Amino acid sequence: MVEPDIDGTLPGQRYSDEDESQMNTDEIRRDEDAPPEPRYSDDYDYDTYSSDSNLLGSSDPDALKEKLSLIAGASLMALFAYFHFVIEWKGDAFYYSVAVSFLVAVTTWFYMRGSSTMDPVRANFLAGALAGVSVIVVYQGLSSDVDITQMIFSGLLAGVTSSSLMKASSK
Repeated sequence: MVEPDIDGTLPGQRYSDEDESQMNTDEIRRDEDAPPEPRYSDDYDYDTYSSDSNLLGSSDPDALKEKLSLIAGASLMALFAYFHFVIEWKGDAFYYSVAVSFLVAVTTWFYMRGSSTMDPVRANFLAGALAGVSVIVVYQGLSSDVDITQMIFSGLLAGVTSSSLMKASSK
């Protein structure tokens, strides 16, 4: 069965002059440059994720500083608890984990605050150099049979602690 085309004619059928003139007056004109209109859902709350809010859900700088201070304190206590309960404050694992944690905290300081106290290029260079030293310490810890997860986890906790504390204390 032959179905009509989009314009309503059968394949091979031509318009007469009357149909063509009527077709030209009924033609729909569209702007080619106009983008399509977005479709919005009625039940979505667009104000929840406004451009003024941040990842912690508040646009108030004091509330953000309080939340970052809480995160810094909690991660510092988690680091101490990790040293006490998992690593037990002794052995090579403790020394390497403390070294990695210290290097990560100093690296974070150079990266986040060093540019305000010294040349930004020099601060970023020192941050990169200390990050390299951290990798070397992790590699040395591997050669002395220290579990890599202990060093990396303590470094991550130190990074979260120092970055949260520096962000909370920034102006």
